[in-house]
Amino acid sequence: MTPRNGRRTIPASGCVLLRFRCALRPSGVARFASTVYLHGKVQLAVLFRSGSRTSSTLRDTEEWSEDHSGSGPSTTTPRRRRKTAPESGLGGRATRNSSAVGRTCVLIGALGLACNKSPPPPRAESRPQPVVAPASSSDAATHRVAHQPVADGAIQCRAPAAERVVAIGDLHGDLKASRRALQLAGAIDATDRWVGGKLVIVQTGDVLDRGDDDRAVSALLEKEQTAAQKAGGALYRLNGNHEVMNVQGDFRYVSENGFKAYANETRTGRLEVAELPEERKGRAEAFLPGGREARKLATLPAVWMVGDTLFAHGGVEPKHIHYGIDRTNSELSAWMRGSASLPKHLANEHTPFWTRAYGESPASEEVCSALDEVLSSLKAARLVVGHTPQKSGITFDCNRKLARIDVGLSAYYGNNPTEVLEIAGGEMRVVR
Repeated sequence: MTPRNGRRTIPASGCVLLRFRCALRPSGVARFASTVYLHGKVQLAVLFRSGSRTSSTLRDTEEWSEDHSGSGPSTTTPRRRRKTAPESGLGGRATRNSSAVGRTCVLIGALGLACNKSPPPPRAESRPQPVVAPASSSDAATHRVAHQPVADGAIQCRAPAAERVVAIGDLHGDLKASRRALQLAGAIDATDRWVGGKLVIVQTGDVLDRGDDDRAVSALLEKEQTAAQKAGGALYRLNGNHEVMNVQGDFRYVSENGFKAYANETRTGRLEVAELPEERKGRAEAFLPGGREARKLATLPAVWMVGDTLFAHGGVEPKHIHYGIDRTNSELSAWMRGSASLPKHLANEHTPFWTRAYGESPASEEVCSALDEVLSSLKAARLVVGHTPQKSGITFDCNRKLARIDVGLSAYYGNNPTEVLEIAGGEMRVVR
């Protein structure tokens, strides 16, 4: 797109950029969409695309055997699947993305949205309401200020460093395993009460599918997120490929009880839902773009930073830096809300939530070199990923700049020993 008079032009395919502003109050907090607290002047850029069809399926073969290598998303509906040619692997020059939506930031929980400039909208768009800690707690208020987006660095979707951060990998619909992981991290007790104080938890995605309890696990994480905020801590969730698959209507890995959990979802008359078997309609209503659960997932990023630690479900490649991390988070969010179609760039097997470039151990010299490029661009010290199960527990690579934390702790993978990753004082430690 060619700049004209200092502004970016709109392509012929039909893109509209909207702007919404929220001004800072003297108290340091302002109210956005009635519930989200923001700091500073905020501009929200939402990208709408027309004339293209949303990709509706992803292919997933995350097995313990060689079956988990090389699979990825397709670009057709569940009734007409075809394979897509994989893109090239690691590569691309790490540069900042200068797109008008490139610095749009999609945060989770009570975090606000930090975005760049864009043309004004005719009206504000309705959004899901994140939970915000009550102002009556002085500790919670202090933490709310501390964990606002940081404007410096290569991306805005980040939180400041915390004294102790614990990362938890794929949970896959297993409530018992989720509780074990949170207890091992020191976050909750046997009654699900938050006891972590100012602890920061990062769950790297794939809460959904495979197990029977994915709705209950999501509810537990939402509950603990609220409790963490009140205590001055935080719980951050990321979107994994299984969250994306559900929004695409790819329910191949949903259990029978996973469908039953949403059987009473209100029917809206969506055509794509009407064509489904009766037992799948409730889940489709909840998860297809714009649905109740999809709007919740729209508040989660695909890539997130806490201090100098970078988190993603699959990983961050140099090409993702070139495309724009904030742009990726923003476009994924807009699609999940039902405001835009899923861009082609996010419908292939080398996205931050699908790539397996960092999944195999030991990592090649090429992989470690690409990781160094990514970390240097984002001023990060390490990358933490899930997605590819590790048979022997959490593994490290690339001079401990890479940690793989999907240990297959859910019942689907045989209830393997629970492990979580602690990051404190610039060091990583496995907690068993």
